[in-house]
Amino acid sequence: MLRFHGKVEGSSERLNTAVNLLCMVALMARQQVQADARYGVIDKQMMDVRLLIIEDEPRIADILKTGLERAGFALDVVSCCADAKEALALGSYDAAILDLGLPDGDGMDLLVELRPAPNRIPILILTARDAVEARVAGLNAGGDDYLVKPFDIAEVVARTKALLRRPGGALGVALQAGNVLFDTIGRDTRIGGVPAQLPRRECTILEILLRRQGRVVTRSVLEERIYGIEDDLESNAVPVHVHHLRRRLQEANATAEIHTVRGVGYLLAEKKKMKPVLFRSLQLRLAVPLAALYVAATAIAVGEC
Repeated sequence: MLRFHGKVEGSSERLNTAVNLLCMVALMARQQVQADARYGVIDKQMMDVRLLIIEDEPRIADILKTGLERAGFALDVVSCCADAKEALALGSYDAAILDLGLPDGDGMDLLVELRPAPNRIPILILTARDAVEARVAGLNAGGDDYLVKPFDIAEVVARTKALLRRPGGALGVALQAGNVLFDTIGRDTRIGGVPAQLPRRECTILEILLRRQGRVVTRSVLEERIYGIEDDLESNAVPVHVHHLRRRLQEANATAEIHTVRGVGYLLAEKKKMKPVLFRSLQLRLAVPLAALYVAATAIAVGEC
């Protein structure tokens, strides 16, 4: 916490009060930036995509995990109804892939239970139940799509992206900042019209920052989006990925750049728009209280001279 401790030697209580007021101005500014980063963006169109896979067969779960991660998705895998409910209660997901034959209950019952929830997400049913009656029942129970096993992972990826492109979904088609263009379907990046090859996690970070363009993205959000529950995460993993991505953008003469907001997170903006983007909400929300505090502090200080 930013605060003045003690007294300025040789000064009066009024001057010390002025110093503390100025410190309060700086503290309010810092807290507002942190609040904007944490709560300022709740529109799902501005968030990167995270999936929940509910599948009890380890081999199938591994195929899904590998294929979807290669397609650029961050995801978590659970194997029963109880774990699925817990994950959905604790985490933020943009879509789920649901097997119906689970060890502690029927996935159909789980689907019916989830549908009244306020945070309704698209659900792709992936099951061996191939009868027409089962498909109709699954879709009528609230499933957004139905795919029968055995499956081709390319089709699962395509169907998942199709769900997320529906109105209200989390997946846009093309994202752009300056001369940086990212195709969310092909996972392709172009800088100034030239293709740029990015490692998977750097690609995901770029997508997150583009979706929240002009907003601060906290480090914890990036960690949650690019790593799964079971992934090993080193303390400096995100800063290292961001450092490499920033360097690649600079070397390719990108007109958008990544800025570090110390103690908060990262922000992507076009170079010429950086200043107004970073301080717009701060100026509007804090103009009156900060000005009042500053004037009061200045008046007290001047009165001491």
